[in-house]
Amino acid sequence: MQKGAQSSISLKDSLRYLRRQLLVCTPLNVLNASVPTNRIAITRNIVYGQHKRKRLDVYRPSDIPGPLPVVVFFYGGKWTFGHREDYLFAGQGLASMGYVVVVADYRLYPEVRFPTFMHDAAAVVAWAAAHVHGYRGDPDRIFVMGHSAGAFMAAKLAFNLEYLDQRGYDARKLKGFIGLSGPYDFLPMLKKDAELGAIFRNHIDSDLSQPITYAHAEAPPTLLLSGQDDPIVWPINSESLRDRLTELGVHAEYKTYPNISHAGTVLALAHMFRWRAGIAEDVNRFIDRFARG
Repeated sequence: MQKGAQSSISLKDSLRYLRRQLLVCTPLNVLNASVPTNRIAITRNIVYGQHKRKRLDVYRPSDIPGPLPVVVFFYGGKWTFGHREDYLFAGQGLASMGYVVVVADYRLYPEVRFPTFMHDAAAVVAWAAAHVHGYRGDPDRIFVMGHSAGAFMAAKLAFNLEYLDQRGYDARKLKGFIGLSGPYDFLPMLKKDAELGAIFRNHIDSDLSQPITYAHAEAPPTLLLSGQDDPIVWPINSESLRDRLTELGVHAEYKTYPNISHAGTVLALAHMFRWRAGIAEDVNRFIDRFARG
């Protein structure tokens, strides 16, 4: 068992807490209605596969010539809910920093279980590598990023080479991985949480389900960000992953923010919430550094 496994995630309602926080405290329609999009070009409902949920949106600055670094962003939701339209604030927030941003839907439980949604995530990165140049993006400067369950997915793509290899893309080409409030080492919870146990039905006793298991010396530079007031995914997940990557000689940064909750790390990408934490600034600094490198 990894060092952080005993206290990694409290997921009875799991990432439903995120949606509840967003809907109750900051209604998504209100938040997204406040997002300034006058300098952002958005291309919606791009098909990356045959299933109705295999659709993605691309955000890009309308006034900056390319090619620009690319961020492929995966939202959370305990692999049971989520819609890319809800994350307009994140797509716009990242695009306003000067990046081309891909926000995709993927198949969910109970229709699919792990690792099927990982194959969807890999298909999104492969789509970006093949097509993002048409949106002023640089296919040689792709970063994967996610929040909560989406951070799990981005981490698995970054560390477990097989998913992207099957799509003809070498994960070692990724310029970086950015995880917001992610579960990277939560194996014991697969036995304690009935829904998680169902989602990971064939992997509840296997370290192979955990992103930390696949950390390796050629992993991309990593930025791990968590809120100190997160009762959903405990920050020790990020600490353990940071420690493991550092042992392997991989550049890994870890930062926590006081008075920031589980939902707060992704909300801080929105302009109206950036005053609460320097998360957007830290993400911007990290991408700029390794996009150049």
